[in-house]
Amino acid sequence: MPNRKKVLLCDDDDVMAELLGSILEAEGYNVSVATNGVECLATYAAVKPDLLVVDLEMPLKDGFEVLTELKKRPEANGNPIIVISANQAPAHLERARALGAGQYLIKPFDCESLISKVKEALTNRK
Repeated sequence: MPNRKKVLLCDDDDVMAELLGSILEAEGYNVSVATNGVECLATYAAVKPDLLVVDLEMPLKDGFEVLTELKKRPEANGNPIIVISANQAPAHLERARALGAGQYLIKPFDCESLISKVKEALTNRK
């Protein structure tokens, strides 16, 4: 399928990553998965995704460290980012937004919310 949007999904929970990946693939997206922050950054450079969906709590480098590093990369500027986290603290939300996240989904969330946020993020892409 030509022109399928590429989504990089970074979550250290294998079950969650597989489930979210399957949902997004069923919606027609080309999904790559990383299970830690270091792998996320390497996969981002290799895949050059149209959208990043990243969990904040991951091993090796957490989501904040990933966002901080991506903010320094010219090729990542303007690419939409959706943060997923079980942490509802306003400080986490504010920090994620300051580092470039346009959307924030609180775990657990339903499939429709994820699909809606992904479509919105890719539609509003700079």
